[in-house]
Amino acid sequence: MTDMTDSATPRAAAAPLPDAARHGHVSTAYVRVLEELVQERGETVAQHPALLALKERLGDAVVMPMPAWREVLQAVSAAWQRPDLGLMIGRHIRIHHLGLFGYVLQSCLTLGAAMERLQRYERLINDINPLQRLHRHEGDTDWLVLHWGTDHGRPGPLVDECAVATLVQCARLLTGALEAPVQVQFVNPAPADVAPYTAFFGVTPTFSGTDTEVRIPAVVLDLPLRQPDPQLLGLLERQIDQLMAQLPVVDSDIGTMRRWLAQALRQQRATLPALAEALHVSERTLHRRLQQAGLNFRELLERTRQHVAEEYLRDPRLTLCDIADLLGYAEQSAFTRAFTRQTGMSPARWRRRYQL
Repeated sequence: MTDMTDSATPRAAAAPLPDAARHGHVSTAYVRVLEELVQERGETVAQHPALLALKERLGDAVVMPMPAWREVLQAVSAAWQRPDLGLMIGRHIRIHHLGLFGYVLQSCLTLGAAMERLQRYERLINDINPLQRLHRHEGDTDWLVLHWGTDHGRPGPLVDECAVATLVQCARLLTGALEAPVQVQFVNPAPADVAPYTAFFGVTPTFSGTDTEVRIPAVVLDLPLRQPDPQLLGLLERQIDQLMAQLPVVDSDIGTMRRWLAQALRQQRATLPALAEALHVSERTLHRRLQQAGLNFRELLERTRQHVAEEYLRDPRLTLCDIADLLGYAEQSAFTRAFTRQTGMSPARWRRRYQL
């Protein structure tokens, strides 16, 4: 694999990222990998205060809050002037770094079986937006599509790229021969230099997509893995099921609520009573479900309104006044204040920066 080249412009965002996810967790294995990269550069963890603080805070934890991981990535990316830090971490990943999760994947018979376990146990490695495995036929090729939406927000380029690069790297390690083209689409804007991405994936990814996707030809799902062990797999799966039971609880209704509110905003009927009626529950039950997920209705509505606002801002036919009206604001200034508070930039500035 071609070494990734240095880039002069860091990709650490000083202002909050658009639609930045505020919840979710990722594997602490990433911290161990980053620590190894630090040491390979002749540095110590103490030279990176954010990394040191996170490492001390985690102890023996299996997962860590995603926002804390994003903060570390941004800090180290800026210090090293490496906007491709996520790719660097993914490229450095080895199966042993992932612990039980990695050994379960390694013990499967085929890559397809490993992809099934990836979806089943994904929460141990990445629990932000759930993975969907889709099959599509385009032209003469059948594709396996690994798809992540944005219902729970966008964690940002560094977090996304670290996760996607880890997945591709694991597929290569497991098969020892994954030379098939990998097509990648990121939801985030393109970096200034795409050369490291082309070097890693073998093709240049697309950016600013509606969702994040990794596509591989379906034919490679039958590739045998290098170290299959069905008996060990059964034992490991019993252990990993126990580990899964210890993970933080995620309210599966939140995605449904956000999708309904997004549609209701366009119809100007995004209220708590209307949402409760749509879900066939009482308002008290709805309050309880939101509370269990660490949310209240106002916060959920504002996050959803921000997500829909970004969709509207990508449409050059809509004025800011139009968008404010579509989102149910009494006046444009109220929309501008709310959007700026959420993203750290005005709607006009966001439109100039992220419009397709």
